Amino acid sequence: MDFINLISTEGVATLPYKKKSGFLHVVKDVLETFDEARMVPYLLPLLAFVLRILESCALNLEHQKNCIFNHNSTQGVETSADSEMPEVAMLEKVSYTDITGEQKQPYSVDSKMSEADNFLDADFAVQKLENISASPMLVASGIQIRSVTMRHEGKDKNPALFLSGMKDLRSLCLKEILLPHLDILFTSMQNLVQLRRGSKRKRITGPGKRELRIFKLLGKYATRSEVVNQFVDCLLPFLDLKKVSKNEHFMEILCVLKEVSPALGDRSVLKMLTMFSSLLTSSTLDIRVAICDILKGLSKVDPSLALPAKLVGDLNAISLSTVGESDYDKRLAAYEQISPQLFSQIGEPYTLLILSHCVYDMSSEDLSLRHSASSCLLSFIQFSASVLESEEVMQQDDFEDDLKSEKKPNHIDTVKQGLLDSCINDGCGNWSKVSVKHVIYKFFLAHVKKGITSSETSIQREWVALLRSMVLSLSGIATLNECKPLSSTDVEVDFFNNILHIQKHRRSRAMTRFRNILDAGNLSEGNLMQIFVPLFFSLLFEAKGDREGNVVNSCLETLACIAGHIRWDSYFSLLMRAFRMMASKEDNSNILIRLICSILDKFHFIDGMSSTVEPEKHDIQIEIGETAVDNPDMGLRRNGDNKNIISLEIQERLQKCVLPEINKLMISHSNVVNISVSRVALKLLKLMPLETMESELPRIIQNIANLLKSRPHSVRDEARACLAACAKELGPQYLQFIVKTLQTTLTRGYELHVLGYTVNFILLKVSSSMDTGDIDYCVQQLLEVAENDIMGEVAEEKEVEKISFKMKETRSTKSFESLQLIARSITFSTHASTLLVPVRRNLHRTLTPKEKVKIESMLRYLATGLQANASVSQTDLFVFVYGLIDDGIEEEKMGRKTALCIKPGLASSTSSVSYKNSMEGPADDKLDTPNRYLISVFALRLLENHLKKLKVDKSDQYLIAMLDPFIELLGHCLKSKYEGVISHSVKCLACLLRLPLPSIDIHSSNITSSVFNMVLTSGKSDSPLMQSSVNLLVMLLRHANTTISNDQLKMLLQCPLFIDLESISNTIALSLLKAIVRRKLLVPDLYDLVTRVAHLMVTSQALLIRQQCSQLLLQFLLDYPLGAKRLQQHLDFLVANLSYEHTSGREAVLEMLHVIILKFPSNVVDEQAETIFLPLVTRLVNDSDNQVRAMVGTVLKVLIRRVSQRPLQRMLVFSLSWYTGEKQQLWRPAAQVLGLLIEVMKKSFQAHIEDVRPRVIHILKCALTADGDGKPEVGEEDMLAFWQEAYYSLIMLEKLMLQFPEISLHKDIEEIWDLICSLLVHPHMWLRNVCGRLMATYFTVSASEINMGNQTNISSGKTAMLLQPSRLLLLAAYFCHQLDTDLLDEGTSDVVVKNLIYATCALHSFVKSRQETDLSDFFFTLDASNQSLILKAFSFLGSKACREVCTYLVSRQCGDVSNFEENENFNQDLKISLLEPIFKKLGKVALKVRGVQTKSIFEWYKAISLQMGHEGIQSHGATILLPLYKITEGFAGKMISGDLKLLADDVLCHVKDIMGVESFVQAYNLVRQNVKATRDKRKKIEKIAAIVNPMRHAQKKMKLTGKRQAQKKKKILKKKLRRG
Repeated sequence: MDFINLISTEGVATLPYKKKSGFLHVVKDVLETFDEARMVPYLLPLLAFVLRILESCALNLEHQKNCIFNHNSTQGVETSADSEMPEVAMLEKVSYTDITGEQKQPYSVDSKMSEADNFLDADFAVQKLENISASPMLVASGIQIRSVTMRHEGKDKNPALFLSGMKDLRSLCLKEILLPHLDILFTSMQNLVQLRRGSKRKRITGPGKRELRIFKLLGKYATRSEVVNQFVDCLLPFLDLKKVSKNEHFMEILCVLKEVSPALGDRSVLKMLTMFSSLLTSSTLDIRVAICDILKGLSKVDPSLALPAKLVGDLNAISLSTVGESDYDKRLAAYEQISPQLFSQIGEPYTLLILSHCVYDMSSEDLSLRHSASSCLLSFIQFSASVLESEEVMQQDDFEDDLKSEKKPNHIDTVKQGLLDSCINDGCGNWSKVSVKHVIYKFFLAHVKKGITSSETSIQREWVALLRSMVLSLSGIATLNECKPLSSTDVEVDFFNNILHIQKHRRSRAMTRFRNILDAGNLSEGNLMQIFVPLFFSLLFEAKGDREGNVVNSCLETLACIAGHIRWDSYFSLLMRAFRMMASKEDNSNILIRLICSILDKFHFIDGMSSTVEPEKHDIQIEIGETAVDNPDMGLRRNGDNKNIISLEIQERLQKCVLPEINKLMISHSNVVNISVSRVALKLLKLMPLETMESELPRIIQNIANLLKSRPHSVRDEARACLAACAKELGPQYLQFIVKTLQTTLTRGYELHVLGYTVNFILLKVSSSMDTGDIDYCVQQLLEVAENDIMGEVAEEKEVEKISFKMKETRSTKSFESLQLIARSITFSTHASTLLVPVRRNLHRTLTPKEKVKIESMLRYLATGLQANASVSQTDLFVFVYGLIDDGIEEEKMGRKTALCIKPGLASSTSSVSYKNSMEGPADDKLDTPNRYLISVFALRLLENHLKKLKVDKSDQYLIAMLDPFIELLGHCLKSKYEGVISHSVKCLACLLRLPLPSIDIHSSNITSSVFNMVLTSGKSDSPLMQSSVNLLVMLLRHANTTISNDQLKMLLQCPLFIDLESISNTIALSLLKAIVRRKLLVPDLYDLVTRVAHLMVTSQALLIRQQCSQLLLQFLLDYPLGAKRLQQHLDFLVANLSYEHTSGREAVLEMLHVIILKFPSNVVDEQAETIFLPLVTRLVNDSDNQVRAMVGTVLKVLIRRVSQRPLQRMLVFSLSWYTGEKQQLWRPAAQVLGLLIEVMKKSFQAHIEDVRPRVIHILKCALTADGDGKPEVGEEDMLAFWQEAYYSLIMLEKLMLQFPEISLHKDIEEIWDLICSLLVHPHMWLRNVCGRLMATYFTVSASEINMGNQTNISSGKTAMLLQPSRLLLLAAYFCHQLDTDLLDEGTSDVVVKNLIYATCALHSFVKSRQETDLSDFFFTLDASNQSLILKAFSFLGSKACREVCTYLVSRQCGDVSNFEENENFNQDLKISLLEPIFKKLGKVALKVRGVQTKSIFEWYKAISLQMGHEGIQSHGATILLPLYKITEGFAGKMISGDLKLLADDVLCHVKDIMGVESFVQAYNLVRQNVKATRDKRKKIEKIAAIVNPMRHAQKKMKLTGKRQAQKKKKILKKKLRRG
């Protein structure tokens, strides 16, 4: 063995190559020849020589590899990893004889040292370890050889495998063999780990299982920290959060680290802490527990780690009683120990451990843990603010640059290394400003970015609130300081408070504020991309409660605004991010495409302003135009000489990266296109060079046009919509190109129907973005398509029934609408006559009614379009219309074709309209062209519509001069033989008669005679001509100096128009009669006709006719001479019809009486007051319609206000006598009339208050007595006696309180208030509501009196009756009962909540001011009446605690309280005993989950917590949180709407702000434990019951199953009924 030790590697290396090769061959032959018995004595020396030779070869290999590497690094030439050494080549086919005597066959291997590998593999080592252990030199040599071989070949072989069987040996042998060579072993394992880390194989995610097992075995023997540190440095990178799910040996690595932790150096400890910090943010429970164990072990070596290790361990505590349950008490207790002072003691690396766990709990579903974690992070922010206070605000440093780096692959490693260097430099116990900023930038802001993108809104709110605190507190951080403009002291304005608010409109408002600040340039690109872009992306896909899409639209606008303020790299990154999200957000693809459109709209890199272009490349630019070249073949037009210049690099990125993405999205299926994607493509093409535009645009348009040939209508609809979107995006300058493409594509059969339909669809979509005149260049082409669709063969095919129902394009002719759109968009002065060319060309075809209707429709649609044309000037229109009308008159007179000529008076007007072209057409030269008058009708229609909209300034002489010639012209039209011309002429004259035209007086007599003859000779009263003529006659009577004789008037009144006055359905006769009455034309027949009008006013069911009759009757009564008898007849008629059977008639009579009372003289009203008053009072009681009763009350109020003092006193005496009398049926109307008298008389009624007070008390008592103790059935409340009398008496009292608020606190009214309190729980809802309003009035008056100092405060004991604590407690109980009712609307609930808030706050103020703290002591200081009120309130609240309190107080009166003294849980605290039952009662009501009630109670929680403050709400925190917890966590046992959950979350946040985080978390944890204990107890009872009585349990299950099946059947039946 000593001989073996003398063999050295250096000596062997000096031997010649041939000697070593020959020796190896000799050894090979010896091993193949001799058996074991002869070889055993010489085996070890031979092996020693072989190992030394192999070791020298390995060293030479390593030396050669290093040389080659250095050569490559300088020359840049790659070499093969298989470079051979001669010594190794000789061993390529070496075989050896096993010591057991078995002959091994030669074999070939890839490695040049395969024989050494076989010799030193694990199996051989295990079998012969005892022999080899005799020579430690062999072990060291084998390890060294395998180490070098592994490094040279890059294979997964290691010296550790040579010793993997050591675990079976004695520890003594292990120490003797391996411990001397641990350094080599650790170094070799480090090489293995590095090799595995650099491997490209995805399956290799960490060290192997054998390596970890060996290192775990040997780790406790490692004493040299340098060696262990090196290995730990290589092992830590495998603890990557991204590989946790893939790495099956993750826990083994942590176990290895635990074994070697005692031998670690300070730097490695810090590295481990940094890695553990990243793991604690999101790892699973088993990993977190393992980390806690490692930290616990490290704390034994480093005492400074003891406190952080304990805190982290407590923060991850697991319950010992429940499997998998957290120990909340221990965790919350650990959070309570964390304060700003703690961070100053433990230093940065230990702080990161705690903060990392806080980040993990910020995503917890448990509210208490989440708030505690947030409070801990806020504590560190406070600590950081104190550290940064002494330094001025610094400029943005390298940390922010790191924060902006979004694409660095080693960003995480950089962060960790930065934290490590900061810890080493600053020390573990000291904090510097640099280290604080480092933590803020690298830790807080990084996790804020992740947190605000959470899928849970509650978690997002926590992170946004944390970000707001950072912005407000850390002004020394430049990145945060620039966000200060987003915050505000006003909660309604603050961005952070509103961006995730429950109300969607406040989110939109917050984003609007963000855009305004962004436009002001106050936000950096780093913040925009790292914080706000992820936030807005998360809001973009949240559709809950956003039915109108306002939040989505605001997000799109905000992201687009951001895109308009960032550099090209960030802009491109944002654009590609939207494309990448298309794969993961398929359901929101439309939103993403809209986002891409918005981003492209904000493309602002024009004129070479790209931030990423290098200076030397600025001169490399490409000129592009927004439009294509002027190519007549393609139909593309140049938009102008303006050219945009975009840098070459941006062009390349758009063409190579963005355009392929759009091409992938262009066609979602084989024959369906996406509209939004096509818009995106066109937006991009507009940014591309002109050549790209010319090559891509025709292909896109042609592909879409080809789809219009498809038979499936869905494909055509999609293609049509896509084509319209493209046309809208490209603009009207491309319209001709698109239409030409369609004309060349759709050429035959049904395709022609599709052509007309599609052109109309495109025009309809593009018209909104077109300016007038944009389509002048292609108007001929558009008219050609429309004419062919209306008058060509296509139109004839539409008339065939079998064809018309085949396709939606054949069911109707859309080209009429196309004509309207064309007329609206052309330039009127140059193309107006062009519009009539298709009409004139087809007039010769109007011999059949069908063709005539088509021409009329064409003209009607053209007229409608011209009316909306913005280019139509008034002068041009009058000249155009005058010429057409004049030509029509001349043609009709002469009966032949005449040339157009303009009147001399109009020839000088400034018009560029040409009429020569208007006579174009193949049939214009024919004298017998039919229906030429249709063009005159078209012109008259244009004039009529313009005159209706015309607002004439009578001082405008030019306009008057332009319109005056039309009077004579239209007078001639009245003599036309065509009814259409006459009818429209009459309408135009009716409009012109309102104007001061000189020609009216000249031609009025001729016009009047013509119109009078038309009215008398017309047979039908409902014909259009008759109506127009009567309307013109009305205008003549109103505006012209036209005289009608009595004979003519008699003839007019006897015409059929007035004979069947009751049967007509229009108001033309009434309008004419009204004009006659206004002119005060008097004939005897008129009186009888007005009587008929009065009857028609009552009996007609048409609202317009009733209104006309009312106006006519009123005008007649006021203007015409009437005797007293005739006037009385009219009034008696009205009063008698107050009881008309139809509601409409009664309403008309009441409206007439209302106007008569207002318009008639006072003396007449006084004379008729009693005649009107008593019937109105009767209707006030007896009418069944609510609207009519309200109108009656209004008329009575007007009558009372209008009459003089004497009639008023009589009405008052009547009402008081009715109300104070003994007739019950008169109490209700009397109370109503007295209420009206109070409103009118106001302060004058004060003398009569004492007259009505006794009767009010009596009626309220009767209502309470009639109520009894029993509760009526639902729907039977109206059967209760005296409820109506009580209700209207209370309404009267409410009006009285409004006029005399000071009487509310008088002692004389206390009895009434006592009764009102009792009526708060009356079965009838109306009584409860009015009593609630009265209580609100009382509280308002009391509060104002207290504020003014006119009344002592509550604590003095000298309060008003309702402000006594006993009464307040009872009122609070009553209000709780009101909230517990089903029939409750939002208005009533608001009143109840306000009353409850006042009562509760008043009780709270009283409790705070009392010296007594015991309930019983306070109770026995009260008199008997107040004691009974308290007992009644407790019994009314109905909880178990209330019953115990009542029993205790009664027992104490008797002197027996022994049972309560033994009960430790019985609470006699006055502060809790008075208010806690109210909170519990409302909590029970809230858990019934009845929409309005639950929301009202939550609003009460918010208000009362704000009023009572931190101290007041502290003792009731658990009671408040119980319903909120159950609803938010889903333990209410009912279906909870999303809005209600959001409201509950909002209230929780509000209560947390009032209580403070610490108190809130304690109360919340207590509520959770109580709910869990209750559920566990219930489940336990159910299980015991199932065991004790299984039959009953089975029956119960069967019953539940039957109910569920019945519910399913009902649902299925309802669905079937809905489907029909």
